[in-house]
Amino acid sequence: MTEGFRDLLEIGRQTRPGLYDFFKEKPEPVIPGHLRLEVEERLYADGGVRKPLDRAGLRDAIGRLKREGVQSIAVCLLFSYLNPEHEKQVVEEIQALFPEAYVSASHQVVPEFREYPRLSTTALNAYLGPVMQRYMENFQHSVREAGIPVDPYITQSNGGIISIQESVSNPVRTAVSGPAAGVVAAAHLAELTGLKNMITFDMGALRRTSA
Repeated sequence: MTEGFRDLLEIGRQTRPGLYDFFKEKPEPVIPGHLRLEVEERLYADGGVRKPLDRAGLRDAIGRLKREGVQSIAVCLLFSYLNPEHEKQVVEEIQALFPEAYVSASHQVVPEFREYPRLSTTALNAYLGPVMQRYMENFQHSVREAGIPVDPYITQSNGGIISIQESVSNPVRTAVSGPAAGVVAAAHLAELTGLKNMITFDMGALRRTSA
């Protein structure tokens, strides 16, 4: 994160339940505090550079994360949706010093304004990335082993489809893709059958547990 914004992931935004309840228990952040590191840099609100990126400090932060044994790194700097240059430099350093780490940069995942939604989305993308990468590589291998000559595609949140590679780079785009796929399929069936009114119902699998 940009220096001074380390705790943004926990601060969040004002639209939350129990705004004035001091005893309200908050969910654990997806990235613990000791792994949220700052880098010295700053952009103006128009994307202009106020303070250049401190490369030496950045290398120290990358080294610390490597020693901590992290698998994935989320990069979210202030105003990078307007000027992603500093984020690109951070990604370049990570790839050079810690190439085995999965990297999510906010200007690639969700290049939009409002810091907390951009940060939280990028953090979730980084959290899901390594798991999705292993799963999709196994899935693609299984498809080829089955003799299917074309690459599979994955449904994304808006009901459209993305490639295996895109689902690995941006796994957060597959959130709630199951219900989205159901609605798209129902709309297609309605078109094929000529039905003008259709109600869809999506029920997850039921699992019985024993005491």
